Amino acid sequence: MIGREEQLQQVLKHIESVLKSTTQEHVLFITGEAGIGKSTFLKAVAEKTASLLSAPIVAVTECSTPLAGQNIGEAEALKPWVDAMDSIVRKSAESFKNQKKSKFDVGKFLLDTAPAWIELIPVLGTTVSAGMEIIGAGFDQLYMNKKLEKNTAAMSQQQIFQQYINLLLKISETSPLIIILDDFHWADDSSCNLLFTAARQLLKSKVVFIIAYRPDDVLTGRDGQSHAILHIKNELERYELSREITVPRLTANHLDPIMRQRFKNYVNNDEFEEWLAHLAGGNALFITQFLKTLEEDGFFKAETGEFIGDYSNVKVPKSAYAVVSERIRRLSQDSRELLQYASVEGEIFTSAVLSKITEMPQLKTLQKLRMVEEIHQIISSLGKQPVYFSETTAYRFSHALLHRALYDSLGEEERELLHEAILAILKEEWLEIEASNQKVRTVASRIAVHAEMAKDYQFAVEVLLKDASECWHESAETEAMYKIEKALNLLEKIKKKTEKTDLLKAKTIMLRAEICHYQARFPKSLEDYAIIIEIFEKYNEKPLEFESRYSRIYSLRHQGRYTEALGEAELLFKKATEAQHVLYHAKALYQIGRCLTELEQPEEAIEKLTEALALAGEVGDEQMKVNTFDGIGTAFFAVQDYSSAIEFYNKGLQLASEHYPSMTAVFQGNIGNIYNFLKDYPTALRYYSQSLSENRKNLMRSNEVLSLENMAIVYREMKDYTQSQELLDEALKICRESEEKYGEAYALFLLAKTHFEAGNIELAKNTAVSSKKLSEEIGDTFTPLYNTSLLKRIDAALSSNVE
Repeated sequence: MIGREEQLQQVLKHIESVLKSTTQEHVLFITGEAGIGKSTFLKAVAEKTASLLSAPIVAVTECSTPLAGQNIGEAEALKPWVDAMDSIVRKSAESFKNQKKSKFDVGKFLLDTAPAWIELIPVLGTTVSAGMEIIGAGFDQLYMNKKLEKNTAAMSQQQIFQQYINLLLKISETSPLIIILDDFHWADDSSCNLLFTAARQLLKSKVVFIIAYRPDDVLTGRDGQSHAILHIKNELERYELSREITVPRLTANHLDPIMRQRFKNYVNNDEFEEWLAHLAGGNALFITQFLKTLEEDGFFKAETGEFIGDYSNVKVPKSAYAVVSERIRRLSQDSRELLQYASVEGEIFTSAVLSKITEMPQLKTLQKLRMVEEIHQIISSLGKQPVYFSETTAYRFSHALLHRALYDSLGEEERELLHEAILAILKEEWLEIEASNQKVRTVASRIAVHAEMAKDYQFAVEVLLKDASECWHESAETEAMYKIEKALNLLEKIKKKTEKTDLLKAKTIMLRAEICHYQARFPKSLEDYAIIIEIFEKYNEKPLEFESRYSRIYSLRHQGRYTEALGEAELLFKKATEAQHVLYHAKALYQIGRCLTELEQPEEAIEKLTEALALAGEVGDEQMKVNTFDGIGTAFFAVQDYSSAIEFYNKGLQLASEHYPSMTAVFQGNIGNIYNFLKDYPTALRYYSQSLSENRKNLMRSNEVLSLENMAIVYREMKDYTQSQELLDEALKICRESEEKYGEAYALFLLAKTHFEAGNIELAKNTAVSSKKLSEEIGDTFTPLYNTSLLKRIDAALSSNVE
């Protein structure tokens, strides 16, 4: 590791410190400019780390580099973490097998702990079924099927993150983990957020994260905006959870050992070494590639490496990019053309695709690629692996600048034709992926770029919409919205609009409206629903129209616009009745009932909801039945018929436990609310405790906070202020770990109230002020109302004490 020995030792010593629990800085940031040698440095770290006495499992992966000038890594939600998990599970399975630790079944634990991640394992790489073979023939397939079946419901990103963290924690108890993520300046926002969450929660674990990125690229990485990793890095440094190590530039002193490696009998030449180091600016890629150019031009004696000739006669490139461009220019025409074609597929390319677009037999293609690899070291084989859907030999360009220079050397029309040829091949792969029900997310971004470059905008939108839908159901909201906006922009490029393109636009906006609704951006969701309802109505797409109207009613209700929501629900009821659509007939009645409850007409609400329940049973919609049980229970609560409310909540609880386990905590919490209202505190605590347990089991951390807060309120009513404070402290810890500011503000308010009632007036004031300040910072309009009232009581109490 010429020129980086000191930094390498720093990394190794730091890893040892983490594994010995003498530091909490579990994140190491490795920084340096393009071509400086970060990837080579990381490779050395991985090799040295694997030989440590603690025998850690080392997973090395990287974010996707740009394709056709587009940052696809920004859109590939959690891809580096998916690839890392693939590696971790396989290596841990092998490790435990070799250590004869058969009592710990990695596969079973993966299903128990991180089921949401199983389907995320990429098509590009190893498959789940192959993973199961490594895990062992004794693995119970029936158990796996049942576990997967129970985890098909959409999850929050919080749950998905927690599953990943739990898996790392468990495996690290047996074997330390080193996770190396390269090119993080191309990473998506969700990957940055997972890094932050994991670093905060794994303080006492034997897990080290090594994150490499280019400082210049993260400063203006997103349309002139700084990359999310900078914010994450600043936060981690604030909590003293990370440190940075910069890969240094090479100096003239480092040129001597480099030259000795290259030339057997090299004799030190200070003048030459200083000249080259100055030209290269210490950039390792510049130095290695320029040395090859100088050799080819006859500036060295073969055995001694003695520089011959005049420095003034040397044509000096201006940058590392210029050096690699010159290297490419010197390739034979056949080799250059082959690599140019390969560059259009991406930094990772395949022999199968290259063979088809060059119309060359695949065996001949493989032979030519092997020669290029051996002679020029511009590419390296990754071996045979599943890429897209089929298995083929994959290759990687040795550096992103080489890939970019090759792609840039093509003319615009050449690129377009090559993207078109690649797209024709990948369309066949896409159909096979869809037919097999595999996740598309790891290949969709690439296929969409090829479709866009080939000007097949409609197909690009279809791919992006499916990809965005997967991202959303995996709670990668930022990446889903990125793909949606990209799709809508491409639709505008289609000159001839048809019914198909109009409906494609409506379906894309429909997904955006759903995301905006869950992000509490109700004005935007209402605007979008109005647009798509008009389109679906125009083309007589009744189910889609009805679903859009149904969702729009939800958005109105969440804004407290119950009268408008009721009017919309009645319109949906009328349209569904006319269309004889029983399910939306039931859904309309459900929404009418919910609105009537909020408008203080609970008796009428019960009537409508009971009718909705019967219809939901008729069509066999279990989710609708669960929702309606909740609605009826709430309506009976409103008329103070508590026994009937509990009866329907219990019916919902039973059905939810059979079909929707994550919903059980909602019903347990609702029943707890009734007993709390009735001042039956022991029973209320029992149900709140059950709700807390369910939320923890299902990794619903925000709902876990709600359960803790409900229990804290009960203990405060029982005047057990110590227990109330402990529960609220736990809730605050969760909120701060997950950056849930709204929850933190409300928990602080409840804590202030507990302090006040316990007689700790000064502490109550400080806490209430903190809650109010945080609420104002985040634009919360709910908590400040309570804080204002509480602060008046606190100030009155303080004035009374002074008097």
